[in-house]
This record gives sequence, structure tokens and C-alpha cells, in this order.
Amino acid sequence: MVFVRPVLDESQLQVLNTLKLNDMRPEFVRQFRLFKDKIFSECPAKLVHGKPVTGRMLSNLLDQYVKAINEGAVPNISTAWDAVVDIEIRRAYEIASKMYQERIDKLIPINDLPIESDVLIAKLYVNYIHLNN
Repeated sequence: MVFVRPVLDESQLQVLNTLKLNDMRPEFVRQFRLFKDKIFSECPAKLVHGKPVTGRMLSNLLDQYVKAINEGAVPNISTAWDAVVDIEIRRAYEIASKMYQERIDKLIPINDLPIESDVLIAKLYVNYIHLNN
């Protein structure tokens, strides 16, 4: 697809990445939306070993390939994929751990510590019931 220039003003063209779509020419916005719709309708999701790959995962996969090539090795899809999965697992763990810590800090203020195990269990149970209703 060929696009018209997004903006006519040369100074805006220099800072194009900071502009909003509304600041660009209507013809360009129309073409951009058609292009985006075409990509989403005609390009299937990327899969590795039957699992969908996000943009971040694809970037990590490419990093693994480049690292292997730079070290003089032949990239191994399975090994690279395992590394990407490990990165995603660590990321998910960090997010879950942070979320847990934030919730537990709200549930049991530091000034209430130490706390008896039966009181802790009761608070966790009440919080669980509250979150699931």
C-alpha cells in the first residue's frame, strides 16, 4: 500500500512519532486504518509450538536467535523458545508477587504484625470471599 504524507508541514514530519493520529491528514488516517484492518484480518497470530506469541515474546525470541548467531552457534528454536518461556514465567511471577504484596500490605498493616495464624487465616478467608463475590 502507498500512503500519502502523514503531514504537510516539514517540521511536523521531523517529530512524527510525537503526533497523535488526529494531528495527521485525514487521507493518511483513512489509509492507515485500512492498512491496520487488512493486517488484523489477513495475518494470523504467530505461533511457536502451537502457542501464540506476543510482540514481547517475539522480541525475546529474536534476541535469543541473535545471541546464538553472535556466539557462532546455530539458533535452536526449542532452546530459544524455552528461554522465552522462562522470561515470561519470571515476568508473570514478579507481577503476581508484587500484586500479592500490595494486597497483603492493605489487608494486614505492618503495625498489626506479628499476627496470630488463626487471625491471618480468617482475614485471608474474608478477603477471598469478598474478592469472589
